[in-house]
Amino acid sequence: MEFTLQALTDGESLFFFPPVQDNPHAFEYGVGPECGGMGTVSPLPFLSREEVEEAKRAVEATVKALQAELGGRYVGAISGQMMLTARGPVVIEYYSRLGDSEALNALFLYDGDAYQLFGLAADGKLHKAEPAFREVHTVVKAAAPLGYTHRRDLARGRLFTVDWDLARREGCRVFFASAEERGGAYATLGSRAVEVLAHGATPEEAYRRSERCMAAVRGDGVFYRRDIGLPEYMAAMWDKAERARAVYRWRRARGLDRRVLVWEPGAGLREYGL
Repeated sequence: MEFTLQALTDGESLFFFPPVQDNPHAFEYGVGPECGGMGTVSPLPFLSREEVEEAKRAVEATVKALQAELGGRYVGAISGQMMLTARGPVVIEYYSRLGDSEALNALFLYDGDAYQLFGLAADGKLHKAEPAFREVHTVVKAAAPLGYTHRRDLARGRLFTVDWDLARREGCRVFFASAEERGGAYATLGSRAVEVLAHGATPEEAYRRSERCMAAVRGDGVFYRRDIGLPEYMAAMWDKAERARAVYRWRRARGLDRRVLVWEPGAGLREYGL
């Protein structure tokens, strides 16, 4: 089960945002081609505090290793793409930026001045940042044109509108991506057109509001994933997390995670002790 742990670093200190779960497949229930991501949810109640702390330690170790091996401090954003597995949280990959659309969840949840936060990272004073976050749940959904992802020619030029009164009434945030204004409406340019952020006091409220918010985006052949944030979706994540958790806790209790075999391109199979 994948999740993203985003952070800022000044090379010494790290400031972590709440974990986010991305949905990289184009169609509902995680089927279809992988794309830039059709939506996100955060925070993630199905992750334990211990699992999040373990993932944080992996990111911290990576920042320290960058400094040790390259001789300079890495300053900026670092996002760890994680997987909760039968071995516990493991790293899939890193990227040196905030995620799309994971950044929307993170910055909305941050209960402070984002400009000042980034300034502290740039000035080497990130240890002064207060980790304050709103106690709400967020759901982000992307609206994309039919034809996305493989037929960008079919995905271009589809017209849509945004009901701004509805968006304001629901307290939504609408973020434009691959679209341009055209004749009082908007035209798609071949990729995800807009991303809409909704929030609520509970995961269920955030989901219901996200569905009402998506009704504000209307157009010719524009689709989104209704399942993201759905209570049944969240229940399925709980179930996956519990199954992985039961296995890795059983393995660790019996000392079965002290060696790992890893196949590396060009290096073959290597054994690592833990």
